[in-house]
Amino acid sequence: MLDSFLGKCVRTISTSPNRKRIYLTFDDGPEEPVTEQLLELLEKHKVNVTFFVIGYKAAKRVSTLKRMMELGHSVGDHSLDHRYKHFFSSQDKLKNWITDSQNLLTRLIGEKPVGFRSPAGVRTPILVETLNQLNIPHVLWKFRYYDAFFGLTTQTVARSVKNIRNGDIVLLHDSHSGKRAERFLVAIESLILLLRNEGFEFCSLKPPLTP
Repeated sequence: MLDSFLGKCVRTISTSPNRKRIYLTFDDGPEEPVTEQLLELLEKHKVNVTFFVIGYKAAKRVSTLKRMMELGHSVGDHSLDHRYKHFFSSQDKLKNWITDSQNLLTRLIGEKPVGFRSPAGVRTPILVETLNQLNIPHVLWKFRYYDAFFGLTTQTVARSVKNIRNGDIVLLHDSHSGKRAERFLVAIESLILLLRNEGFEFCSLKPPLTP
């Protein structure tokens, strides 16, 4: 109901009931060294995910972006600079902000990003209209961990697994540092093992994405 009022977005992916699929997504990177460490962990477990990257960070870490693509992950657009002021500017300025980020990432990865995820999942009528005009899907999430605020632990993921459903898009962040990054990586490996034990297959987002 809320999505119908605020504007349609992608939160889940329609899947066969005979195949349990989960879509892990990571926002706010690439951030070193945690993103590279996460890529190594995902490669170890043969897991594919989607990274919603920030344009200015991506431009500084092109080799990391290329590695994401080489390993079969997808890249989405998490805006040029993660600044909220753009949501309150004119539609022309908002459109230019989104277009600049899309063009930058397309140049860096050699294809269009899979969709746009607004910082903090902000939705405004002007944003919804602009994305519709640009024919860019607004990709949000069905399940989130709030790890950007509280970090991530094995205890948290153990409690969460029973609430994750087939086709859910899950929000996480690869922007941690220090001890929090170490705990995050341990928790992600635990999450992978727990979900795989429940029969889930890990998939990256692929176009076309429709609400």
